[in-house]
Amino acid sequence: MIIKNIRIDKYKRRQITALALLILAIVILVNMVKCTARVLRDKDKPDADYEISQSESSETEPAETEAEDLSYSEIRSKLDFTPEEELPLENAVLPADDVSLINEKYLSDVVIIGDSISKGYSVYGRLKEDNVLAVGSIGVRNVLETDFTYQGYNLKITDILDRKKPKYIFVSLGMNDINIRTAEQYSSDYRNFISEIRNATPESTVIVTAVTPVSRQTTFTKNETIDLYNETLRKLVFDLQDDKVFYVNAARYLKGSDNYLIPDYSSGDGIHLAAEAYDQLLTYMLTMLEWI
Repeated sequence: MIIKNIRIDKYKRRQITALALLILAIVILVNMVKCTARVLRDKDKPDADYEISQSESSETEPAETEAEDLSYSEIRSKLDFTPEEELPLENAVLPADDVSLINEKYLSDVVIIGDSISKGYSVYGRLKEDNVLAVGSIGVRNVLETDFTYQGYNLKITDILDRKKPKYIFVSLGMNDINIRTAEQYSSDYRNFISEIRNATPESTVIVTAVTPVSRQTTFTKNETIDLYNETLRKLVFDLQDDKVFYVNAARYLKGSDNYLIPDYSSGDGIHLAAEAYDQLLTYMLTMLEWI
């Protein structure tokens, strides 16, 4: 009888031990689930410290702005916009590595019209060939009479634009005009070309881009002359007072402190550009579309 009772006690102890282990396992499991839920919940919450730092920096360190990049900004300022709010350059000028993301967003919406310098956008693979309508040695003075190759056909630029109807049109012409046309003639030629573009595709936004700088060693022209013609463009676009036409000076980011083309951005002749220069130009130009 005594032996039987001892066996029963051992059996009960085993049951109690097993039950205790089961309860312990359940408690551990519940705590793990709670911790996991808390981590996931915290992950979905915004970072409070980050929001504070962002808020503080926006109040104490306003972004640099330059109104002249958007000639229409002075008119827009009458609609409760100030020039300082129009173009935060610190936000617009992104690292070159990010240009592919911007490029992807606008790839099908952008067309660039230009000369041999503009050809670099497609030659270096920065934009699709159909998005770059460029012919060597042309200028704004003869762009309307020039044949462009588009999808296997030779067409005038207005015919291509009428078919393609791009959302954004960047015009990059002038290097082949500045030694042939006066600033006044250049402005008149450009005004006529913009008018023809607007007639061909009224819904497109036209962005007139500044002529790019040259290197110190070239005798083709001087950057002081280019600056003069670029200022003529800026004034022309402002005088048009057209909310579909803008002036963008992305070329300034290719210059050094000496006002010459930065050597690393030259392809070698002091006029045409290296691949890295197009990254700089596109980074600024395409980001500008977020502000237009």
